[in-house]
Amino acid sequence: MHDDYDISDLKRPEVPEDDEDISQYKFAKFAATYFQANNNHAFKRGVLKSPLLSLKNDGDQLVSATRAFYDAESDIHTKTQGN
Repeated sequence: MHDDYDISDLKRPEVPEDDEDISQYKFAKFAATYFQANNNHAFKRGVLKSPLLSLKNDGDQLVSATRAFYDAESDIHTKTQGN
């Protein structure tokens, strides 16, 4: 048996106020600082050959490589189908 719940009964978690002003942060500067392989903040058409940010462990690197492989395969399949 299911009881009906009222969403207003749920408590929201406390979120600390962030006093840091981020209006002066620029994504272009972040990209120039942290992106790998001379990638920048600009849009690029096509599949990424490597992750933009450095990966911390081997598991993340494996997932990224696998994702890039499947994305490339999907792109090739789409092009051969004439879509």
